[in-house]
Amino acid sequence: MGLGRRVYGMVMLSLVLMAIVTMCCVQATTIEEEAAKDESWTDWAKEKIGLKHEENIQPTHTTTTVQDNAWGATDKAKDAKDAAKRKAEEAVGAAKDKSQGAYETAKSKAGQTIGSVKDKAS
Repeated sequence: MGLGRRVYGMVMLSLVLMAIVTMCCVQATTIEEEAAKDESWTDWAKEKIGLKHEENIQPTHTTTTVQDNAWGATDKAKDAKDAAKRKAEEAVGAAKDKSQGAYETAKSKAGQTIGSVKDKAS
């Protein structure tokens, strides 16, 4: 008897689960049908007010312009960087020349001073 009850319980449980799954499938089908109706209604409304054809509009020139502006800005930034680098190198070169000139001047004056001190000492 115990085995029969278990089998009967399993059969009943299976039937209940099948009923639940069937109800869920029916509800899903109903929801899909309603969504299809809503889509067809929105398509009809878009068509009536003239929006249906606007979905296929090609991108305007502004998208290209934005990309071109981005590339242009990148190029300008690179040019500015190069110009700043050249100016810095020129400034370093000028400073190096001035310091070399100052060194030579100091060296010659020191040599003259030493020469005059030697003359006075002799």
